[in-house]
Amino acid sequence: MTNLSLRECLIDFIAYLEFLPAALLCLFPMKNQLRFSAGRTVLHVLLLFLVVLPVGVYLDIRYALSYNTLTLPMLLIMFICYHWSLRVHISKSLAIFFFAIAIYSFVSNVGTGIDAILNPTSTPKNFSLEASLIMLGISFLVMLLFYYPLTRFGSLLIDQYHSVRIWFITLPVTFSFTLINLFFVPEYYETYYVHNVARAYWGIHAVLAVMLCFFCIFFYFIVQGILEQQRVEERTRILELEETQFKLQQKYMEESSRARHDFRQMIRTMDMLAKENNIDELTKLLGQYSESLPENTVKKYCKNSALNALLNYYSAEADEGDIVIDFRVAMPDNASIGDTDLCGIVGNILDNAVTACASVPREKRRISLSIACLFEKELYIAATNSFDGKVSMKDGTYLSTKQDETYPSTKSDGVYLPAKKGVHGIGLRSIQTTAEHYGGRATFHHDVENFYSDIMLPLK
Repeated sequence: MTNLSLRECLIDFIAYLEFLPAALLCLFPMKNQLRFSAGRTVLHVLLLFLVVLPVGVYLDIRYALSYNTLTLPMLLIMFICYHWSLRVHISKSLAIFFFAIAIYSFVSNVGTGIDAILNPTSTPKNFSLEASLIMLGISFLVMLLFYYPLTRFGSLLIDQYHSVRIWFITLPVTFSFTLINLFFVPEYYETYYVHNVARAYWGIHAVLAVMLCFFCIFFYFIVQGILEQQRVEERTRILELEETQFKLQQKYMEESSRARHDFRQMIRTMDMLAKENNIDELTKLLGQYSESLPENTVKKYCKNSALNALLNYYSAEADEGDIVIDFRVAMPDNASIGDTDLCGIVGNILDNAVTACASVPREKRRISLSIACLFEKELYIAATNSFDGKVSMKDGTYLSTKQDETYPSTKSDGVYLPAKKGVHGIGLRSIQTTAEHYGGRATFHHDVENFYSDIMLPLK
């Protein structure tokens, strides 16, 4: 092989190697959604590049294929591998993948501009080795610059916001930036030196880069606003449950007070009937009196008012569905778990359980829930509910068993909306997200008739 061929191979290899920092950048916001450990995932990425890069270089040299001809199929292969390595909806993986492509389309044009400065009489088809090395360095630098914002803020959006429609809406925006960058690639570098083309080239790219950054910031704050609104709605919902519980308790106290006031007169009447030996009237009076006594519909499951209100709510839901319930709650007084997080976990469990019980015969409907603290260090939540045995799973993860699925908001610091449009699936992901936020774990399994939920939350 001639020196020229070796140089071309090296240039092609560096060109394809620039996909590596882009691939790593795609993983930053997905740090909590990786199917495997971070180290194992990075190892898979490196192995993929060890296979794909030599193939790309060989096809490029052997069949004189252009870099752009091979880019599309290589990107397709990389996306398939990328999505497979994650535990997210395809809308999220597509959004991050297209965002990375848009970012590195800017890097590619910067490299083209540098090559035009170094070799003003050349063309992009004859990219120089020096410009390739510079662009490779810029690619890794860009990856490092985006590391913190994507791992800190990007991962929050990925973990918390699940609206498929909104994530898909980002695709036309990032795709448009990529198309614009492709449009600005000149056929000959001499074009840069005509009038003020070079100045306009760098100026337009700077403006476009700022616009893309502003779009990302705007998108982040819009989503955070939506999540905050949902947090407020959830807190309002918990307060409404507590208010309902308070009103029921107040009504019971008023009726009990009235019953105690009438009790003296009732004693005198019963005493008179007993002295007259009128057993029939006495029995009838006792029956009527016992029926008139107020019944307390609010049960005291625990001292936590928010959780108690939630348990009373689902207790009423279970009564309407003829579901036998067994709630055993022993909450510690100084639990470090936020009320909305705790209610989010328990609410999702019970909501899924009530919905699942509707699919089995009435005589088999049952839900058991146990909440206990072990050695004041760990809070355990265990639940079992009957269901019809039908589940939908993918790679060991439970999926929703209902159509028209919508993604409820989930947030580790307090967002909770019951998954009314799905059995398991989305609600379980919400539980796992909250458990992971506290450094705990959530596991789920099933048999023919029962579904089991086991959650452990460390207490500070």
